[in-house]
Amino acid sequence: MLKFPYSEVNKISKIYTQNDSSNNIFEDVESAKQFFMTDQAIELFNKHCYRQRWQLTNHDRSLHWTISFELDTQSTDMPNSDKWRDAKDSMTSMDLWFQQGHHPVIVHDVEHLY
Repeated sequence: MLKFPYSEVNKISKIYTQNDSSNNIFEDVESAKQFFMTDQAIELFNKHCYRQRWQLTNHDRSLHWTISFELDTQSTDMPNSDKWRDAKDSMTSMDLWFQQGHHPVIVHDVEHLY
């Protein structure tokens, strides 16, 4: 039986920019992630994403991220990209994705970091 390698699929990139109520300068990526997102949201990235790249932008006031997912062509399970999307949608609908008071302005059409 042929074994196909995993494939990297569904690359997504966003920039989270602070809303009008804050103007922080972040020391590093981790402090920016903690500012914008709940621990549960960060855990979801770590659980389902194949590759992640994060960087500060806008003079260290915004967080730019790119993620991708691994597609297992041999598995009959739901793809990780679908698991991530569904869990994110559920958390967002319950207002559990972003830290209270730190909902960002989201730039959707951005360059991928890799």
